[in-house]
Amino acid sequence: MERYVNVRAPLPKVESIKTPKNLPESKVPALTALGIPEPVTDPRAVMSFRGGGKAAWQRLQEFIWDRDLLKEYQWTRDKMLGADYSSKLAPWISNGSISARSVYQQVQQYEQVRTKNESTNCFRTELLWRDFYWFG
Repeated sequence: MERYVNVRAPLPKVESIKTPKNLPESKVPALTALGIPEPVTDPRAVMSFRGGGKAAWQRLQEFIWDRDLLKEYQWTRDKMLGADYSSKLAPWISNGSISARSVYQQVQQYEQVRTKNESTNCFRTELLWRDFYWFG
């Protein structure tokens, strides 16, 4: 499958959203205002997840560029405990905070700038398979 896939470039970043003129201005309500309690952090968690695109890009930056963990991904991805053993990007990809295309593009840049090895290939393949099963 990987041989035949052409991953398109990510869509451009949305800088602003035009809203209808007659739409009254409002704010997004807090979770508690909707009757949803504030999330409680489990002390056993290996990392604290924050929602949103900014947090997703920070994690991607940390995993690929700052900590250089991508180069060993193939050998560490199946270890369960610890923030360094996999990308931990799944929640952000799942809710659309970051696109699989953007992650894929960063991996390609990493391969050009730092190294291309079995781990980078493994990571790219898993991104492809993720979408294959998601949309299949």
